[in-house]
Amino acid sequence: MPTLIEHHPSEEIIISESKAILIFLSERFSKSSLGFDNLQARIQCLSWLNYIYSGFAEQIWNILSELFLSNHSDIREDKLQKYFLELKYQSTILDKHLAKKPYLSGDYSIADTMATPFLDLMDRIPLFQVSKFVNILSWRNRIRNRPSYQGVWPL
Repeated sequence: MPTLIEHHPSEEIIISESKAILIFLSERFSKSSLGFDNLQARIQCLSWLNYIYSGFAEQIWNILSELFLSNHSDIREDKLQKYFLELKYQSTILDKHLAKKPYLSGDYSIADTMATPFLDLMDRIPLFQVSKFVNILSWRNRIRNRPSYQGVWPL
């Protein structure tokens, strides 16, 4: 589990979980490119951050866990089919949204940061045709071309 510890003379701030860490960093360094200029941008970003964390990413983890962490004789086809359908649904929503915006909240944000590893993991899902989601692929390419991405996450 990722954990961030910020040391202060009188206390330590300990934050666990990726989503909480990203929110903390955007607040702590509000003047950075991941900070928020206004309330609307912040709310938009937090909405998409929750969507990625509790919908899109969850289905990717469910599928990969079922396929690669369980014994092949224990794969539950009914569950796997349900996860695939949900991932397709989640991806369709993302793809439609990204047809109108270059990033989830318009500008690159912590929601895009949260999505980055999951966008790369999509290629590891057999039979899932990410190529059908052209706006997701374009978004993924924009993220991969960012200097902050280079050399951080292996393709």
